[in-house]
Amino acid sequence: MFNSITIIGSGLTGLMLAHELKSASIHSLLIDKGRKPGGRISTKVLGDCIFDTGPGWFHTDIQMTPSAIYSALLAIGADPVPVADLPISVRFGLPETISTQSWKIPGSIRQLAEELAKPLEILQSLQLVKISRNTDFWTLQFKDSAHGGDPFELESKHVVLTMPWPQILELLMESDLIDLMAHQDMPEIPDYERCHVGIFQWPGLPAPFDQTGFFEPLGHPLIRLLKFQPVSSGNHSITVQASPDWSLENWDLGHAEILKELQLSASAILKMELQPSASSLHKWKYARLQPSPNPSSSSPVILCQNPFLMVAGEAFGMNNDLRSGILASQNSAKLAARSILS
Repeated sequence: MFNSITIIGSGLTGLMLAHELKSASIHSLLIDKGRKPGGRISTKVLGDCIFDTGPGWFHTDIQMTPSAIYSALLAIGADPVPVADLPISVRFGLPETISTQSWKIPGSIRQLAEELAKPLEILQSLQLVKISRNTDFWTLQFKDSAHGGDPFELESKHVVLTMPWPQILELLMESDLIDLMAHQDMPEIPDYERCHVGIFQWPGLPAPFDQTGFFEPLGHPLIRLLKFQPVSSGNHSITVQASPDWSLENWDLGHAEILKELQLSASAILKMELQPSASSLHKWKYARLQPSPNPSSSSPVILCQNPFLMVAGEAFGMNNDLRSGILASQNSAKLAARSILS
């Protein structure tokens, strides 16, 4: 199988990059290891428990109007909200260098990714394990998780990697391509660590959240309590994310112990007892240790011109802070498209 432009990762950067190219009448193929598009812009369902793993609010760069992201937000019924009306926890940290429009997302965040994905060609459940350079194209080798890890291979003239930097670094090392970095003007590579995330339920009505169900206890080991959704039992679900520092200090704890510690900490903040349930879950996610970057500086990096290989999006722009990460992905996608089209 041969493809002209292949984008690895159907997160926000990958989706927006594909739309930028589509607006220039350029076709691209997105490939993602997950079963649904969106990356961090996603929603998970465990039994009757529904929870978002992305932001409860979405922010766009006003200078990028009109664009596919605006059309998608309007299509799902998102409401624009003036900055002055944002809760302090949401307003805090928005970059001063970019004029932003903030949106309240109704329902689950996944619908935004699905709306963006509608007109695009996306292959799911394919994990990129190796990339090989030929004279004028790349050979990409995948594992097909939907079919027991069967191999899948394609060739592509242009390749754009939008995964987190730890995954890109592992891929380059596995492919014996790490030397490509030595000849580039690389930005400062951020330090990533894994942080703990737990999902719980609590009975009755919502606790002291703002209208989006998004709460950030600043200065607390828990950096985020994410958006909840009501469930059929009358309870609510909540996603609790610990800071990287807290996660490192508790690195050796088992899954059950981690869940217990996260449950106790979140219960203390909310002043109501969270209940573990059959849908309780512990998982890891990558997070940056440094403060949020300037979203406008999240320029993609071209590792190879011929054949073309680029790193864009989350690798250098996104981190714990989903606010600046959203804006960084938008900017990186726009710059990446410009590089390809030129």
